[in-house]
Amino acid sequence: MKVFDLFSKRQKDLRTSGQTEVFQYDEIPGALRRQMRKIAEEGLGKSERWDGYSTCKNDLYPSIRSVLCREYGVDFLIKAHLDAYEDLMEFMLHCPTDEFLDCVELIATGIHGITRQYCTYDKSEWEIGNADELLEEIDYRFRRGGVGYELLGTKIVRVDSQFIHSKVVKPALTLLSQPGFDGPQQEFLDAFKHFKDGNYREAIADASNAFESTMKAICVKKNWSYPTNSRSSDLLKTLKRNGLFPNYLDRSFDQLLGTLSSGLPQVRDSSAAHGQGASVKAVPEYVATFALHMAAAKIVFIVSAATS
Repeated sequence: MKVFDLFSKRQKDLRTSGQTEVFQYDEIPGALRRQMRKIAEEGLGKSERWDGYSTCKNDLYPSIRSVLCREYGVDFLIKAHLDAYEDLMEFMLHCPTDEFLDCVELIATGIHGITRQYCTYDKSEWEIGNADELLEEIDYRFRRGGVGYELLGTKIVRVDSQFIHSKVVKPALTLLSQPGFDGPQQEFLDAFKHFKDGNYREAIADASNAFESTMKAICVKKNWSYPTNSRSSDLLKTLKRNGLFPNYLDRSFDQLLGTLSSGLPQVRDSSAAHGQGASVKAVPEYVATFALHMAAAKIVFIVSAATS
């Protein structure tokens, strides 16, 4: 996957580090639209120009346009005189979000089910890239663009459920924006930055650090002392001992506290915190997603308890 950590990309991360929204679903940035067009060209084959007109080396662009026009009930996407390639490329620059996702989904289908099967000679002749790398890049570009969609096979789905994002992730970021939580807020945002970049081990580690730092921040705000180099379990005992949680709750609440102290650190310990040995350990995206959601839920729980 041909991606580079450019200076402008790093600067954008710095400028947006304080925002409470991680992914958005309604607007497709212009840069992302153009990046997806490049992926289409490399995945389906480039066009050539003859006498002022572009021609495709295969029939995938006409097929994609035909599907879209048939489903939308139109004769063309932008202009009647454009050929299939130009019509699709121009459409992807200006169409609404849902229609843009239609295009990406059909492009991914073409890459996965058709051009992947081409022989080496045809791929070279038509300048077609590696299918797996291009499909991975689609997900990467969505993440880097802050747009909450990804490929599931060849179908586009939301990165997380709207409920989890609106009820857990966003509230966690909002709560951490309060004075006194600068450290855990930055760690939690760093976790999502690593997630967007595909650095899942680092995302899990920062998510766990954010949870631990949140507990320490609560102790500082309330002037509760805690042992140096405390683990999550030690910090939770400190919070409980100082009355952060109601005493009248039954033993099932102790089980909840046990989950708080063990669940996320275990994911971190096994996937991110320790040396990986002689062979590279690939952390799956779904594990990182689980860790981020778990950290967000725990942060909402303890900060809400501390500020209620």
